[in-house]
Amino acid sequence: LIVNDGDTDDPATHTNTAYGWAKTYTNVFRTGLPGTSAKYQATYLGSLENFLAGRATSSTSGSIGYDRAAESHYQELQLRERTYPVPPAVFLVREYYGGLCNGVPDCTETSRRQRLEAALAEGVAIGPDVVVIQGPGLWSPPADVVGEANVVANATVEALEHHPGPLANFPHTLLVIAILALLLLVPGGLARRWFGLDSTIDRFALIPGVSVVLVMLAGVGTLAVWRGPLTMTKGWAVVVVAIGIGVALRFADAWLRRPLDAFGRFFDDLFAVFSNRDFSVLMGYQFLAQAGQGVVQGAIFKALVFGGEKGFDISVAPSADYLLKVVLALYIPYTFLSPFVGVFIDRFERRRVAWWADILSAAMVASIVILVVFPLGSGSPEHRTWPTAGLIVGLLVAQSVARIALAIKSAALPDVLSGRDLLQGNGLSQAGGGLAQVFGIGVGTIVAGQIAPWVGVLFGAAVLLAGAMVSRQMRRVEARRHDGSLGQEVRRILRTVVAGVEEVAGRPAAALGLSAFQMLRYQFWGFVLMTFALYAKNLVQGGNADTLSQILSGVGGLVGGALGLIVAQRLKDRVPPIRLLLGSMLLLGAATVVLGGILTVAAFAALLFVGFFSFFLGKISTDTITQQAMPDDFRGRAFALYDIAYNLGFIVPAAILSVIWIEGNAARTREILVASGAIFLILTAFVAAWSRRIRPDLAPQDDLVGDEAAELARSTES
Repeated sequence: LIVNDGDTDDPATHTNTAYGWAKTYTNVFRTGLPGTSAKYQATYLGSLENFLAGRATSSTSGSIGYDRAAESHYQELQLRERTYPVPPAVFLVREYYGGLCNGVPDCTETSRRQRLEAALAEGVAIGPDVVVIQGPGLWSPPADVVGEANVVANATVEALEHHPGPLANFPHTLLVIAILALLLLVPGGLARRWFGLDSTIDRFALIPGVSVVLVMLAGVGTLAVWRGPLTMTKGWAVVVVAIGIGVALRFADAWLRRPLDAFGRFFDDLFAVFSNRDFSVLMGYQFLAQAGQGVVQGAIFKALVFGGEKGFDISVAPSADYLLKVVLALYIPYTFLSPFVGVFIDRFERRRVAWWADILSAAMVASIVILVVFPLGSGSPEHRTWPTAGLIVGLLVAQSVARIALAIKSAALPDVLSGRDLLQGNGLSQAGGGLAQVFGIGVGTIVAGQIAPWVGVLFGAAVLLAGAMVSRQMRRVEARRHDGSLGQEVRRILRTVVAGVEEVAGRPAAALGLSAFQMLRYQFWGFVLMTFALYAKNLVQGGNADTLSQILSGVGGLVGGALGLIVAQRLKDRVPPIRLLLGSMLLLGAATVVLGGILTVAAFAALLFVGFFSFFLGKISTDTITQQAMPDDFRGRAFALYDIAYNLGFIVPAAILSVIWIEGNAARTREILVASGAIFLILTAFVAAWSRRIRPDLAPQDDLVGDEAAELARSTES
């Protein structure tokens, strides 16, 4: 198809519309052709003279838009000619051939008409204003074909100009009405009971709309499976599918409503705990703290990895050795602070601890912006001690406020839930907190990349301030009120730290929960995820490891965590937490051994999915076991020890990997994964044997039992 248009730019917008007209003309030209014919068709944008000369048309006024459109169309034409080396049929339509004044000085309507008639004269007419161009190497239609084409074209023009009335072909009109009635009434009429359309007005108003929706859904589904051009056969198939859906919904009460009701009840039961105001406020505080941590850390990590300039340039990413050192510098200091945080949670009013933690963290993060992020500018902190140290302090502050929030949550959860459904509460907390943190990291990274890191860090500080406001609404987050003064409690800190450690050690179930959590952290977050992050660039072309890591870990975390939440909800009243823990550990170890030796994207995707699922289920099981084992006055210190385990879960694997890691070495990567999985399975067997020895200390369900459950019940009633 030969088309053309003006080659000058619009003086107001400085754009050219030739590409748009060429696309429109091509779409109209293809109307009515079978879909299989599209691969043979090409459009030439430009003058007929240049087409016959075998060259692209260039703008006579210097329009870049016209030149690009003409060149791209010409390249597509050349591709068609190489793919199908036969004489082409070249069409020229009067209405599609514009641009007749391109490059012509003092162009008049007469000269424009003369140029158009000269172009049409280069071909043989096959209808009004449509010709097939003649010339060397071009297909020439036989005389009988030309005659038939003109007869059909003239008949079509006559039919359009003298269109028959509505009663001219009455049987056909009745057929069309019957088909429309079939489409608009039958699918929706069959499904009306399912949608509760019982009254006459409901049926009259909504059955046609329901029918249209069912036909559209049937069409999308049918054509998604049965690919290719739309034919009459496929059209009737869509109608049959739509009617079939209507029939299925008519009898859906017998086969669909029961599973849907069960599905709805499951999620009603799962989220029913949010009707508890105290639980909802506690979760809101935790989610905002983790979201704020994510925003701050996402923005700072962007500055650490990609520098302070706009965008994400992988070529400036620092070495693996530098990143491992950053991890160690981040997690080692907080390991020594965690026990003291636990004392504050146990010895002071937890609401006050939450408030001041968020307020002070927001202030410190804002100070980091002024002292470090602004002076860093667009540069990279690698090989620069003070900027790196300042950014690590910012990461440490964000890490600390989130860990404090999680410790407060874990210590207060039995109180706000009155000791019931701890596994369910821990699962919702873990899932919601993970989503909040991932969302925060995404927001912080995007804001830092598209605007500037300092904007992302300040936004994270604002989120922390919002969390502080929410913390003021917390109630019943401890079994009894703590009225000690700051001076009194500071003098008792070291003694109470030791008492907390002794309390955990003296309660076998709590010690088992803490130890199992430490093992889970080492294996999944340490060896599996770190090894994947270090090896990811070897799995993709061009070393785009950052995108692969985000996709696989994000999808694996979302799907695995969601499945873990569902499994925990289904099994919480039938399977003791210790069995869920052992099952998750066994699954993680086996998956690491089996999949760790297969260094492919698919294998890592499967390993991350299983890992996130196992860690999620195992983590909420250890939380529940520890909460059941520890009295309220010691839970803050117990979960502060969890923070130590959390940090060691990064520190120890990072230290080991910094020594044994060989960049890009597949054999060493397999050895690390398989060996760590095998050791983890041995540790799982040890935990199983330990649990059998202390069976009387382990609760058979996810509620508090014994004296503390009764105490919480009395405090709730009062």
